[in-house]
Formats: sequence, C-alpha cells, structure tokens
Amino acid sequence: ARARPRPPARTRAARRVPQVAVRVRPMNEEEQKKSVTPVLTASSESNTVTLIRGSAQRSQQQTFSFDSVFSSHSSQNEVFDIVRPLIADVMEGFEGTVFAYGQTGTGKTHTMEGQAGNLASDELKGVIPRAVEAIFEELKNERYISSTVTASYLEIYNEELADLLVDTPAAPATYGGAPVEGAVTPRDALRLVEDKKSGRGMFVNNLSEHEVESSEKVLKLLDRAQNVRRTSETKMNAKSSRSHSVFTLTVKTSAQAENNEIDGKVFTTESTGKLHLVDLAGSE
Repeated sequence: ARARPRPPARTRAARRVPQVAVRVRPMNEEEQKKSVTPVLTASSESNTVTLIRGSAQRSQQQTFSFDSVFSSHSSQNEVFDIVRPLIADVMEGFEGTVFAYGQTGTGKTHTMEGQAGNLASDELKGVIPRAVEAIFEELKNERYISSTVTASYLEIYNEELADLLVDTPAAPATYGGAPVEGAVTPRDALRLVEDKKSGRGMFVNNLSEHEVESSEKVLKLLDRAQNVRRTSETKMNAKSSRSHSVFTLTVKTSAQAENNEIDGKVFTTESTGKLHLVDLAGSE
C-alpha cells in the first residue's frame, strides 16, 4: 500500500481551532460474511467522505469535507500524525485535547488505545500509547534540565466518576439488566469541583495522579485500566465500552531558555502542559 504523506505542520494559531478528522473502519467479519455493500467511500487525498443513499439507478451521493479523513486502509501511525503537533504545544506549557466520538463498533477505543492486552504493538498501538512515547522521546532533549510526568485516568459512567488507576473492590452493576464486566466502586468519592481562587478551574477532587518515569510504566497503567473499564456486550461489538474515559498526562519541565546567558547569568524556563485523551462511549 502507498504510504500516506505526513500532513503539513500547522501554526499554533491554526491548531487552536478545533480540527475534525473522520476515520472509516474496515468491514468486520459478520459484514463480510453477509456481503454487505459499503454505503460510503473515503478519500485521504481530498479529505472527503461520500455517503451513498439508495441503490442502483436511484442512488444519491452526498460528499462532506473534513480537516482530515482516514480510510479503512489507514494505519494507526497515520492517524497519530495529526496529533503529533499537539505534543510540541504540551511541551511548551499548553493544554491539548483529542477525543474520539462515534457509534458503537466504529473503532473509537481501537483508535485511542489500540489492541487490548497489546498496547506496545508497533503496528496496532493507538493514539494514547504513541502520545506517551512521543512525550518521553522529547524529554530526552538535552535542553531539559528536569521534568516530571504524571498520569490520571478518569471514567464517567451513568454520571458517576471512577478512578481507573486505583485498586477498588468490585461492586455489582448492570447495564440494561445485564451484569457489567469489570464494574468498580471508587474507594474515595470523586467530585467535580471548581476552584476560582487559585485559578485551577474545574477539576476532579480525589482523582489520583501517578508519577511515571517511562513510557513502559504508563503502558502498564493503561493495561490495568483496560481491565476495570466498564464494558458490556452489544449487537454491534462484543467488547463495547459503555463509559467515557479521560486519560490525562501532565508534563512539568525546567528547560534552558533560548539565549539563556545574560551578563554571566544562566536563565531557565519552567512550564506545565497537559494532554487530555478522551474515548467517549457509543454516541447512540
């Protein structure tokens, strides 16, 4: 397959405007067995998706344009290329957010996380593992004097908050009358609060933050979180996420400033950036 060229770098001003990307998944096994006819086509070259309504001579086509479009043949690395510029922003003290939205079974969790139990796979790992690796690779730059990286992982299920990175006792829960696999009750009550005095803004009280020294340690946390995240079987996906999840990396750095020596004094800059990676439940 022909490699897709990396998208051109955007200026920071352009990146502040929300970007919308569409990814079309390939046919699953059941659809292939039934010889289902695709109802849309995707073009990564023109960044368009064409929806086909009706059949034969009565078919109608509608074409929609987006900032980026990924076809069923696009790789995980090609998808991450549009996220890569956010890493540079985070390293300079800005906040960035990437979230996946769509119907059950469209590949949101696959895009964001990758294959369950195999998050280190070079081919299959998703946006979250790749973002983690990119940040730690950037921190190897000799201009960074010191750094601290912390991770948190919040789950939102039926308007209840849970911490996916703490060990909590299992508790019964149901979805549509059926038991929910991996359901947990948070050890400490999590609350969404707003701190106006310090300027911290909105945050989740009691959500744990784990200091991580390497991408390998983050992947271990993600593996643990995958085992406790609430899932329930649906007709479209036997392992469907039924909750929203927000994975946040906070990067604090002290770095040598540009032209850092004035009158014999060496100057440094300190910054705190955050990258929020969100996997939403099925839009239906």
